[in-house]
Amino acid sequence: MKRLLFIFTAIVFLAGCRKGEVVTPKFEVATSSTVVRAGVPVVFDFTGDADIISFYSGEEGNSYAYHDQDRITPTDMVVTFSTVTTTGNVGNPNPAVVPIMYSTDFEGGDEYTIESVEAATWTDISDRFNMPTDTNQTVFSGDVSILDLFPDDQTPLYLCFHYQVAAYDEELDNLRTTYNVQSFLVSGVTDAGSSTLYSFADCNWKMALSDSFADDTVRPDINTTRLLMRSDYRPSSDRNSYFIAGPFYRQDDINTGPDLAVGIKSMATPMLDSYSHVYEKPGKYTVTFVASNSSVYGRKEVVRSFDIVVIDSDGDIVPPDDEEWKD
Repeated sequence: MKRLLFIFTAIVFLAGCRKGEVVTPKFEVATSSTVVRAGVPVVFDFTGDADIISFYSGEEGNSYAYHDQDRITPTDMVVTFSTVTTTGNVGNPNPAVVPIMYSTDFEGGDEYTIESVEAATWTDISDRFNMPTDTNQTVFSGDVSILDLFPDDQTPLYLCFHYQVAAYDEELDNLRTTYNVQSFLVSGVTDAGSSTLYSFADCNWKMALSDSFADDTVRPDINTTRLLMRSDYRPSSDRNSYFIAGPFYRQDDINTGPDLAVGIKSMATPMLDSYSHVYEKPGKYTVTFVASNSSVYGRKEVVRSFDIVVIDSDGDIVPPDDEEWKD
């Protein structure tokens, strides 16, 4: 009798295990075409059943490729500014150019002197920028990356404009040209957009002037929005000055962690017949649906992935291959 009771109990226990076992979802996806137009909803039709359905569009920040790994977004550092040249003689600017340079060994400090600036190593990077070549010009620098100038993540970088005016020569009639640098900005740029790293005020601009400016009635200056590079209109001797910004530090890449799915069905909601999504930008996207059944006994899932090509204009409708929707 005891033996029969043991066998009956074992059968009930095993039957209970089978009853609680999680079943792999039977779930498939189809759509009318894998080539769609930007701004037009793409409808994905479902067959089968699942407790939970998650969606990855394949767009930036929502890609199944990053569902279990951190997304590291490279950040560039981009310098922009505008230069306005005024006064002087058109066709005979003085100076003809104000070079922009960088240093990684300038010591900085509270006050800059000609001696401390010239003791550092400066490299001319003017050829990276659009710069004025004459007086009465307004020139935008262009978007210029400086990320490659940093030797490592710890060493600061300084930027410098070198403003040198030659002594006035009556025969040359080389009247001084004024350079105004404005809208100076260092931005952090990623594929997702840009943000300000250093505004003009954050750049910590300082001047180092030679003694030759001592008697000038018009002297270089820095205000809240721009650098004023100037001297007397007819300087009696050469003028030498530096306008220095920094320290700047290399911007770290951004770690946004794994990409999170969009939950489109939970256990509490009925099975969906379809789901739609709108792609705003042309490109190729890997769409992924993850369907799962889950309980206290475990979790089982199926993954359905395929490529969607988003175009700007009308295109041929290409019916999907049945195998394209299945792993």
